[in-house]
Amino acid sequence: MSQNPFDAFSKEFLSELLTPFGKVERSFEVPGESKYIDLLFRPTAIKPQEKGILKQVISTPSILEVYSGFPSVDELSTCLLKLLWLREDIIRKAKSENQKLSAKELPSLWILVPSLSAALKKVSGVVHKPRSAQGIYHFPNPMIQAMIISIKELPTTPEHLWLRILGRNRTQATAVEEVLSLSLDDPRRASILRMLFAWKIVTYRDESSPH
Repeated sequence: MSQNPFDAFSKEFLSELLTPFGKVERSFEVPGESKYIDLLFRPTAIKPQEKGILKQVISTPSILEVYSGFPSVDELSTCLLKLLWLREDIIRKAKSENQKLSAKELPSLWILVPSLSAALKKVSGVVHKPRSAQGIYHFPNPMIQAMIISIKELPTTPEHLWLRILGRNRTQATAVEEVLSLSLDDPRRASILRMLFAWKIVTYRDESSPH
């Protein structure tokens, strides 16, 4: 498992962002497989009113896989396999306990990438749906509920600020500037700046770099 500063920062950042809405488990081991999920989120029964992608993420159990660079086709395939393995385990346990599962009880997959090339969009088959925010791409099979978030393409609106922090170069630098402009009594402002400083995250990274 990678231990580079961005990976550690992204897990801490997303954990802190999602914890108010449910249970977050880092590096969750896929049942029966020697593979780990970056973050597994399980929502609580009560959710505050949120907007944008965060509202979608906290609405159902979610797997979050974060990349500081650009994932390969094989890496995207592994993310999908993790989702299917986990879903199979949840379904198997429900059957053994004679429980019925609703679609909202099965996890969705969110793959966060700094940007998404036209070539990768084509080979993965992901598409942007008209009602989705710019930057969200859906895998073609609607049954598995898997999405890629291209952070660079997200709208520069307050509800998407928290994900743009995980972007690269100007995307991240602009988001940091927006965090600095928040009210001093905003608890999120202090916590994000603390994490950025602690993990020594560099806001200007070469977008042509694979890592």
